[in-house]
Amino acid sequence: MLEGYIERFLVLVGAKQPSEAAEIVSSSEQALVPRDAKSVTRTKQAAAPLSPHPIAARPAASHPSAAPTAEKARSVGSQQVAVSVTTKVAAAPAKNRSASPEVVERILSINWEILSGPGGKVELSPSQLKYVALLTNPKDRQNTLIIADGFQMHPETSAARSLLRRRGETWVHEFIVELPVVRQVYQKAGIVPERAGGIGAAAQRGKEFLELIKKAAEVNSSDMHLTVYEHEARAERREDGDLETFDHLLSQSALEICQAAFAMADNSDPTYMPMEDQEARVTKASVEAAGQKFPPGVQSLRLTFTPLPPGGRYLVARLLYDQKAGVDADIDTLGFAKNQIRDLNLMRSRPYGVNIISGPTGSGKSTTLQLLLTALKRRYPGANFISIEDPPEYLIEGVRQLAITNAHTEGERSAAFQKKMNTTMRLDPDKIMVGEVRDGPSASLMFKAAMSGHGVYTTLHANTAAAILDRLRDMGVEPWKLGDSTLVTGLVGQRLLRRINPEYGLTIAEARGLGLLEEEDFDYLIRLAGPHADKIRFDGSLGNVDRKKARHGRSIIAETIHPDQTYLDLYFEKSKAAANQYWLDELNGVTMFEHALTVMCKGTLCPVEFISKLGRLQTVSTERTSRVFQLVGA
Repeated sequence: MLEGYIERFLVLVGAKQPSEAAEIVSSSEQALVPRDAKSVTRTKQAAAPLSPHPIAARPAASHPSAAPTAEKARSVGSQQVAVSVTTKVAAAPAKNRSASPEVVERILSINWEILSGPGGKVELSPSQLKYVALLTNPKDRQNTLIIADGFQMHPETSAARSLLRRRGETWVHEFIVELPVVRQVYQKAGIVPERAGGIGAAAQRGKEFLELIKKAAEVNSSDMHLTVYEHEARAERREDGDLETFDHLLSQSALEICQAAFAMADNSDPTYMPMEDQEARVTKASVEAAGQKFPPGVQSLRLTFTPLPPGGRYLVARLLYDQKAGVDADIDTLGFAKNQIRDLNLMRSRPYGVNIISGPTGSGKSTTLQLLLTALKRRYPGANFISIEDPPEYLIEGVRQLAITNAHTEGERSAAFQKKMNTTMRLDPDKIMVGEVRDGPSASLMFKAAMSGHGVYTTLHANTAAAILDRLRDMGVEPWKLGDSTLVTGLVGQRLLRRINPEYGLTIAEARGLGLLEEEDFDYLIRLAGPHADKIRFDGSLGNVDRKKARHGRSIIAETIHPDQTYLDLYFEKSKAAANQYWLDELNGVTMFEHALTVMCKGTLCPVEFISKLGRLQTVSTERTSRVFQLVGA
């Protein structure tokens, strides 16, 4: 059927002769063709209400080309077939039909009159011109509507359709084309959609950037991604760990938005360089200085730019939110288990030493660090807290936050950090926070501060709590420093895993019926959970439950080590395995996998999420489950 519509369109625009179209008309269609002009009129009038596009359907007599078409039909040998083509196209135009390469080529070859462009019969807004074009062929005055593929349900497309209908416009054909085709049609007529109406102004682009941030903040997204390709761009937001596309733009518009975002920054390179990697920080103050406002709840943005071929750009904006914590808020609100909160309190009670939080990007390290220091500042209000960050993320009340500036390369950052660290040591600090340890010189200075009697808190990229020691050794920190329990006072490894709403969750039996895990994994899960197996739930959105109902934010899954000298001696003098066993047996340790098991047995963590973010269920021993539940207080 689709091929039939396309062939008929080619006949009307002159790409094929009527005899070619005659071959595609089915015998059933021919049977419906009336045998005289009078019955043709009656058939059209009767068929109009049943048109799949009511606005486009109209009697042929009302169209300027109707009479000549009828004459042409009487002059050809296959009268019935010719009339059938005219009747079908005029009375029932194709709706939302994807244009074939032939049709696209023909669309681009015609010198259309643009009805939807600036100064046209129905002038669409610049944002609507990106996705919709209403065209008329000067030869036969028949209208064609083209819509960009993937944007059929876009708000601007819906608004454009409504406007055209209100103005009484109709169209015989409607085709779905690639986004660049819409642009090319306008460009051929001398219209550049993204420049129409002066939309390229920097202030407008800044406003559009903040609108993207607003849409990301509406779902409490951690990041907004803007990927600029050759002709189009895609905006995505990370919600509960997953990227979701929420908007599309033209490439030129998106490139200008990237530049406008950089211009808002108060901590960045002096010049925007589209073909270079750059970082920047946007704050409420810098946004207000640009005459704009942050969406409610957003405190600042951390921007990272990198070029993409050919001439594209990739922007990731990390959203940092105002912390709504009450006066007594502490780390116990993040999801740490009972034994882990005990370890964290022991770390904070030490007057000096290095405490390190590890995890991949987006694992909540900065949030944990902020709450640790905020609670510590409440406990010791007279202490001097200083942070060194590149750049500062959250505003931490009572902490003097120093920023690394004018550093463009890793070498410059390292030099700037060392200079800032030496400055900090002369500012009479009690506690020092380092945003992230990136290299050996920075790590050595951090230990130097601990050796001079300061409490140091920082973050590091490592897979587990114990792996922090290996990372620091790789950076060049001497083993005698790492093996001193008065210097290494706290190791934390954490992840952020998606929580589910058990009310809408799937039972193990239901998940088994859907084949969400391998059979051996289902069997091991039941043995592992024991008496808690009936409480386990799978993500309801993996069935037929709406994702908004099935999911409920994210929560920390962690492991904490407050090492004593025996643990460090075993780690560096005997083996990691021996140190790990000592931690589990003597220091009441609980691994990240075991912590996740206890959360899973409450019905708020899906086993599929466990396997996806942590690994196989078999990493947890069935022999330790009762001990683990006792330690975490589950």
